[in-house]
Amino acid sequence: MSPEMQNNAASLALVICTRNRSHSLRNLLELIAIQKTIPDCILVVDSSDDDSTELLVKGYKKLPLLIFVKSKPGLPHQRNVGVRFLKKESLYENLMYVSFLDDDVEINPNYFENVIKCFSDNPRAVIVGGYDKAANYRAGNRITQFLNITGSSPGKILKSGITSYPFPDSKITQVSWVPGGMSNYRKWLFDFHEFRGQVRMYGEDIEMQLRVRPAHSFTKIGRQPSFFDSWER
Repeated sequence: MSPEMQNNAASLALVICTRNRSHSLRNLLELIAIQKTIPDCILVVDSSDDDSTELLVKGYKKLPLLIFVKSKPGLPHQRNVGVRFLKKESLYENLMYVSFLDDDVEINPNYFENVIKCFSDNPRAVIVGGYDKAANYRAGNRITQFLNITGSSPGKILKSGITSYPFPDSKITQVSWVPGGMSNYRKWLFDFHEFRGQVRMYGEDIEMQLRVRPAHSFTKIGRQPSFFDSWER
């Protein structure tokens, strides 16, 4: 355990899972470095075939408490490795939120500020989803709507496993899922759940959300963080 982690009273930790994409990861780290609110701890969980990502992380000086963790391949496994690493550290007791970002997403400078505000403004929110500037959500929704698969409703999951993206506009709308590559969780959720692999036709991004969903409902705030609403504990 590092001395910095012993003394840090964290509120939000970030886990980035990556594999053989050090260039994409560098771009993401640059976007995180200019955030108005910087995560208290950033874990890069890497399953690359070479040491380029390790060299990048260990040599990157723009972010405090940036930690490299080696892992076997597999997105659910890497996410669990990140959470388990956090649980072994003293900061976990004071941690409020655990965030996950894919290594190729693009975030606004106020991303984490908005995530924390969303949790704060919605005490019953359990999962908050972000908006990837690089993703073409509208195109994906147009295709499913054209084929009459999901209709015009955002953030739906059919029994077939087909989904519509939850970010068509700026209105507050109830949805059934948020993208796993930009997802944020209240820490206590990991006292009861871990990530698993693909189940039936559903991808690992939403598999845990489907397990949790019977006791919760999802709500999104378009182009702002979405939030996954729950009962009051």
